[in-house]
Amino acid sequence: MHLSEKYLSQAAAAQNQKHYRQAIDCYDKAEQSGCQTHHLYFHRGACHYNLKHNTLAIHDLEKALQLNPEDAETANLLGNAFYNNNEFDEAIERYSRALYYNDKNYTSLHWRLLARLQLKDEEGKIINKAAAQHDADMLTPVAHQFYQLTSKEGKPLEIVAFEIGDDGTLNFKVKEKLTA
Repeated sequence: MHLSEKYLSQAAAAQNQKHYRQAIDCYDKAEQSGCQTHHLYFHRGACHYNLKHNTLAIHDLEKALQLNPEDAETANLLGNAFYNNNEFDEAIERYSRALYYNDKNYTSLHWRLLARLQLKDEEGKIINKAAAQHDADMLTPVAHQFYQLTSKEGKPLEIVAFEIGDDGTLNFKVKEKLTA
């Protein structure tokens, strides 16, 4: 077994146990032994992301995306790191890339919508309401994956539409779910 493979194996084991700092150390050793793969940069970036080291996560995930430009999972995680860094334009770009390579990636669509809602002008109005509304409309058929709403009586409600407010609020249009 090559030395870098040994370190990658140790890193994966540590990462699976959520020992992210230990995993990062092993990924660093694998890189120092000559490994420069998408796998290494993606997983080390994911460890940094889980530790809320967003700038380091962005650095590694950008490298991973350069090595595998069509990987929707990498683009989505990179979008999350930018989102957590309040870099919403960059987040939208990465979520859009993830959606380009996997148009059924509703998690990316959901987070792109949330990022769009953060971009406001000096008056507090959402900058691109039409794009946000488009994302919301595309998300409506799968909204139950992200939002579980109930009536005051505790009955489940179905989201039939979203409406984006000028200030970036996300309003739900609902109806009571019919039960069989």
